Amino acid sequence: MKGLFKGNISLFILPLILWATSAKADLLLEPFVGYMPSGTIKVGASEENLSGAVFGARVGWSSALGLMLGVDYTTGMLKDADAPKSDLTPKNLGAFVGWDFPLLLRVWGVLGIKDSVDAESTSSKVSYDGTTSLKLGVGLTTLPFISLNAEYLVAEYESGAVKTKTSGIIVGASLPFEL
Repeated sequence: MKGLFKGNISLFILPLILWATSAKADLLLEPFVGYMPSGTIKVGASEENLSGAVFGARVGWSSALGLMLGVDYTTGMLKDADAPKSDLTPKNLGAFVGWDFPLLLRVWGVLGIKDSVDAESTSSKVSYDGTTSLKLGVGLTTLPFISLNAEYLVAEYESGAVKTKTSGIIVGASLPFEL
């Protein structure tokens, strides 16, 4: 009976040892660039179209099982369609969590921690502090080392009594490196 028990334990320990040696955690470095072809910015009662370049990086941890955790920093050069045009520079820092599926698909979400946007026109410059931001993304890793991404971004900012809300779809690419 003792020999039979010892053999059954090894049947449980061997897969556990094999899993533990294959389970690893990696440093994730993922620079990204994108373009917001059509977004909106709402300041008070007025609403304008918004477009422009977006770039940044995600830095964090990824597991062999697919879990990703870390921070996401996004900035860019956006323009609204108002006359006179305004240049907008968002600066969004957030915490992200995601999952890298084994079949070419990645998903993630980013919750803003520290957000701001600078709006500059020919007549004025205003800085808005972020109150909330959320970004949801999906990526296809069909090419080696490149993920083709689509993200939905919604953010709210305020400067004194003036509240601003931006939203839009960002399409782009990233280079997820695991070290």
